[in-house]
Amino acid sequence: MADSDGDIFPFGDAGFFGAPTHTTKPVVGMAKTTDGMGYWLVTDTGHVYHYGDAGALCSAKTKAVIVGIATTPDAAGYWLAAANGKTSPFGDA
Repeated sequence: MADSDGDIFPFGDAGFFGAPTHTTKPVVGMAKTTDGMGYWLVTDTGHVYHYGDAGALCSAKTKAVIVGIATTPDAAGYWLAAANGKTSPFGDA
């Protein structure tokens, strides 16, 4: 679990792979890799942080407010969802 400041709170067998040291924008979404050995965090401006085996793909360059992130089944890509209903694909999404 992540809070809006980007602090990570692992529970059960979830691992901690890192967290942003400084972000001025709220974190609005988190998605894990399929093997559970990494995750992505996304801010409302579309900046994506990657940790563990989550690949560095890209961040959104959009004026729309980002509200979430979802990974592809093989975790080689993700979609960023915007408040206006549009999605932006990255990697193999």
